[in-house]
Amino acid sequence: MTCSATNDDGSDQEPSLKPSKRTCSSPCYKRDSVLQDFGCYELKVLVISQLSYVPITCTMLSTAFYEPNQMTCVSLNLAKNGSSRQPQKATGADFISLLFEWDEACQNSVITAIMSTSLMVGALAGSFLAGWLADAYGRLPVLKGCLLLNCIVNGVFSLIATASRPLSAVILFILGTGCGGYMVTNLVLLVECLDRPRSRLLAVSLNGWSFSMVIFSLQVLAWISQHWFLFHVLIALMAFVAFLSYHFWVLESCRWLAGAHYPAEARCTAIQVMLCRSRELRLGDDWQWWQILGFSEPVISTPAISKDLLRKYTYKDLFRHSSVYIPLLALCYCFISSSLVSFGFYFNADVLPGNRYLNMILMGMSKFLMGLLPFAVSSVVGRRPIMLFSLLVASAGAWFAVTSQLLAVSSEHWSLTAVSLVVSAALDPAWKINHLYSAELFPTVVRNMARAVCNVGARFGSVVAPMVVHLRAVHYLIPYLTFASFLSVQVLVVALFIPETKDRPLPQELPITKDNRGVEEVMEQNLNAQSA
Repeated sequence: MTCSATNDDGSDQEPSLKPSKRTCSSPCYKRDSVLQDFGCYELKVLVISQLSYVPITCTMLSTAFYEPNQMTCVSLNLAKNGSSRQPQKATGADFISLLFEWDEACQNSVITAIMSTSLMVGALAGSFLAGWLADAYGRLPVLKGCLLLNCIVNGVFSLIATASRPLSAVILFILGTGCGGYMVTNLVLLVECLDRPRSRLLAVSLNGWSFSMVIFSLQVLAWISQHWFLFHVLIALMAFVAFLSYHFWVLESCRWLAGAHYPAEARCTAIQVMLCRSRELRLGDDWQWWQILGFSEPVISTPAISKDLLRKYTYKDLFRHSSVYIPLLALCYCFISSSLVSFGFYFNADVLPGNRYLNMILMGMSKFLMGLLPFAVSSVVGRRPIMLFSLLVASAGAWFAVTSQLLAVSSEHWSLTAVSLVVSAALDPAWKINHLYSAELFPTVVRNMARAVCNVGARFGSVVAPMVVHLRAVHYLIPYLTFASFLSVQVLVVALFIPETKDRPLPQELPITKDNRGVEEVMEQNLNAQSA
């Protein structure tokens, strides 16, 4: 890989790098604060990763409002009696979903749950596959592939969705794989371009669904796309713009390049990142990528571990060390629980009192504001206390909803909407810490696979959520009771099994074991044989 930059005269030459005779054992560019950690390139990655979440969120929530609201259903029945062929004009529907095309609207159809489940199962599969691909072949190719898949398949879906219900379910599954792959990988790339723990926490606080939920709701509320066809066409266009943004402005993770044993490429990428800060760099000939970027020195215990990096890691490596798999399994449950509750409230928003789109906007805005709480208080408390407080408030809100329903409070009372918004917003800080833990707890060589396991848990929760919500037809208390129970168990799991990671550097390698030494000896013999 050759480092080059385009000069003012249009010629491709070496960038303006001024060699320094000094050798530094520590970075000569210091990232002593959050402001210094977020340079031009890092801010660009943050903005692109967040805006690229919009088509992903819109796709994941595309089935949330398949069922019309109750007023629309009353009008629809009257329109059917009048044999109207224009459902939107006849019913005053704010959004024409595929259920209108299939004549299943307002029938409490199981099709909504089936389509939602198909989408979420696809996201589960995509999370698992992308976790391995991103650790084996890089973060950037996976992200671009997921966005391009989202673009193409949304376009195809808009053209042939009405042809067959089973075909639509299959296409939604494929859409889910792209969404799951993006969600598991985008945060890793963002976190790995930062050095300071508070910077990573700020990135996690700003990254996610909340902003995209507002855009999703405004698309429908502002009548930008009142029809499912136009809705999916717009998603395809947004996904293509996101793909181009990653292609032209985002670089591969230096941490991944170094961990995958590409030191020259890591150094070259680090130079390109720093050229965004200054067109002139003073570098020592022997400087490594982390010195160029101003990062803390990676935690590499012994030379034997560096040789061990030459091999490709698999999911089995996550379960060789108790210091890895115990917090991994605990965190996986946290993802399952948080996802089940979050998606449960998303899919239950259509029956809450008030305007369902306004409720979704309020949910997104409150989640965004509460998501900033971890960063605001991180200077005085660690990750785990923030997570526990968030879960306790959300759990208390869920149990309050159960109690109010047992006391015969009407399901049409405004307090149920208020409690639902409180639970959803209160859970967001825990969500942010979930994602931060998945990036901070595990070594670089297996980080994306560990995040994939956690995101598989999250996708499993999102798969179950539509079915749990559909059980409200059996008894209206079942969803709320399920949410409250899962949150209560999550409090215990965090208190007992999740460690603190505040002010700790990102681990680079797996712990040393006899297996590591055995692999190193075999590789040493192979290297000696090749030398001979």
